[in-house]
Amino acid sequence: MISEPLLTKAQSNRLWQVGVFGNKLRSWETIREWRLSNYRGPVALRCREGRGAGPCIYDVVPGEVCQAIEKLQVRGAREGDIMVNEMSPNIEILQGEYLNDVREINGEVVWGYFLHSRLRMRMRHALQLAPA
Repeated sequence: MISEPLLTKAQSNRLWQVGVFGNKLRSWETIREWRLSNYRGPVALRCREGRGAGPCIYDVVPGEVCQAIEKLQVRGAREGDIMVNEMSPNIEILQGEYLNDVREINGEVVWGYFLHSRLRMRMRHALQLAPA
């Protein structure tokens, strides 16, 4: 049970990684951990930098992980900052995140809201297109 408020994306990511929020897709903290797991499905490579919003490459098949890592390194990522996530099935999509923030939505000031989308595209882009 969480007794303190979540104030940062990094704090939320740590709790997510250890399973505090319930079910989650498989994830590996490092490329090495992923390789040792022998997982053979498509993955996303995510760069942990700053507030956790570094570059990502999605739907990477195992045989193309090395090339994807090189692409991220060209963009300034260090291999030690790249984590690997199992890709989710996209049969039925609802994706989003809770934002503990103050924002004006439809002329009303709200504190904390769930930004979500059912668009069949990567979450970052889908949330950018989501209506407020």
